[in-house]
Amino acid sequence: MNGPIDFIYKRQHCCTSQSSQDTKCIPIEVPNPYLNGTNIRCLNFSRAETFQEISCTRDLMPEQINYQTPLLDLSVIYGAEEKSKDPVRSYKNGMLRLKLRDNRYVPISGNDCFRHDGDQNLCYKIGLPTIDIMDIRTTTLAIFFMREHNRLAKALHELNPCWKDDRLFKVARQINIATAANIFMYELLPNIMGYSNMMSYGLLSNNVDYVKQYDEESQPGVYAEFAIGLRFFRTFLSGYIKLYNEKYEEVGQIVLEESFNLQNLLETGKILDEINRGTFHQSAGKWMDRGTNQIEKNNTSKVKLQEVFDQISMDIQRGRDMGIRGYNDYRNLCGLRHAKSFSDLLDVIDREEHPRTMREHPRIRYISMARFKLQKEQTN
Repeated sequence: MNGPIDFIYKRQHCCTSQSSQDTKCIPIEVPNPYLNGTNIRCLNFSRAETFQEISCTRDLMPEQINYQTPLLDLSVIYGAEEKSKDPVRSYKNGMLRLKLRDNRYVPISGNDCFRHDGDQNLCYKIGLPTIDIMDIRTTTLAIFFMREHNRLAKALHELNPCWKDDRLFKVARQINIATAANIFMYELLPNIMGYSNMMSYGLLSNNVDYVKQYDEESQPGVYAEFAIGLRFFRTFLSGYIKLYNEKYEEVGQIVLEESFNLQNLLETGKILDEINRGTFHQSAGKWMDRGTNQIEKNNTSKVKLQEVFDQISMDIQRGRDMGIRGYNDYRNLCGLRHAKSFSDLLDVIDREEHPRTMREHPRIRYISMARFKLQKEQTN
């Protein structure tokens, strides 16, 4: 199952003559003068594999295969199903499989390396599938929580020597997930959404003992619109990963694009610790209405696909693939009236951006949620 990355793993021919014979291909045409400095006039892209294709649901609306669960459950470590845990469990005293190498505990090595250009000689077994760990900072975070799991399992074993492996593993996992969820809900999200907003919507609670808001009948899930809209945060990514020493002094940096899926970097010198410090200390990049050059340039060349790619165009195309409506249809959900003319959009964008919006979209209904989300945020 390749899910939304089918165009990378399987269908790399959507900009060739084979495209007309493959109904899954939806290549992105590139007009001049975009992607200056290249001769590229087409970006390889295909429809996402869906649960309907593998007979997992009878729903008529297509739903793309998603490797991640919709819960804060550290699935990046423990996987999304029971068999996903097998590669990472040691089945001894509730511990995860970590190997001491060069005086550091790291995950065991696997053979399913996503990068195909010959410069990766190491890929870790973490969760399922490991290909989702593109940014090595995600890998460092996974290693941090794997080490924390083993610390918890060891402490639990000392306190409860009669407990068997399975119980030690499950309790350590519960505590580990609760720690991660607490960091995410009470430290990260309030900085993004605002503490008062989260309190007013019942996402946070002042009760330090327990919370009653949990609804066992609620079906967890992620809206496709959210997955597309969330790409807005990519524009805050800096094109460089900064490295910090123990005094939090910057001692170097790594080009983000050159580090994608290159996990063997983490076992070079003190880079693992230096990246970890930067994860908490490095500031976000400045807002842009497109990705940084370091992110967009040569990214997919690492799998021998194409020289460049355009994340925003891919998000728009994916939205069309999944049947996401245009921006105007979502205005009512945000308390705004349906726009009948381009002048009605002046309630959310500056007048300076107004001509650009009209130039890029012949009609209001052609404005995609992904593209307008980026443009609107630039003016706020």
